[in-house]
Amino acid sequence: MPSVHCRVACPWRGDCRYAEHFVAGMHDSGRAITIGHTTAGSSGTSVRLEAAGFEFQVSRWREYRADGSLIEGHGVPADIVVRPTIAGIAGGVDTVLAVALDYLRSR
Repeated sequence: MPSVHCRVACPWRGDCRYAEHFVAGMHDSGRAITIGHTTAGSSGTSVRLEAAGFEFQVSRWREYRADGSLIEGHGVPADIVVRPTIAGIAGGVDTVLAVALDYLRSR
């Protein structure tokens, strides 16, 4: 099977949900550095329910990392923690992506 050997960075925002299994897989395999902050802790496979006038979401399954730890409710922590700033957002700067690119260029 062919393989590619290159530097990989996985930048994400804290509200990352649907790709948490990808981020966890890349992180746990040791093939990528994860950059951003802890993911949302939800694989995005929830169902919306309503009861007694309240609406809530319930996960339909539990997703685990390679070490057996649960993603739901915990998320995937970043190797390099970066939080967007108000100034960066106002200025149209993607701080997480900028740090990821700087990291890759420095290697």
